[in-house]
Amino acid sequence: SLWDGSRNISNRFLDGASAIEGYHRHKFPGPDRTFAQRVDAVVALGGPRFAAAVGDPVRWRNWVRDGRNSIAHRDPSMVDLEREWRTTIGVTASMQWLLILVLLSDLNIPDAVVEEGLRQNRPLEQVEGYLRSVKPEWF
Repeated sequence: SLWDGSRNISNRFLDGASAIEGYHRHKFPGPDRTFAQRVDAVVALGGPRFAAAVGDPVRWRNWVRDGRNSIAHRDPSMVDLEREWRTTIGVTASMQWLLILVLLSDLNIPDAVVEEGLRQNRPLEQVEGYLRSVKPEWF
């Protein structure tokens, strides 16, 4: 299952967005960048496997950015994470897998080992299938 339901959906989403931003700040210290630039850089590190799982990485990133800003800046014109809970579930799961992929790469886990794990458990296929059902325009 993509969702364990043990925490508020908005909190889980914000945790994921904050983790991506924190990872980037740690890996690439230096001049400040916008949140969107940080997410784009981490998505690039996730590679083609991740991009394929979310369809259009730019639309995905925009949704993550708008969802984060809706909470962080209390902007009601942005994404309503609770109302769009189905998308929030899929995006939150995808953020988790993005971080897993980049951390495995940082640990120098061979691509063949990562591929085998993904083939056996199919987590990215589950994320992709779910996101295709709730955001078909991203694919």
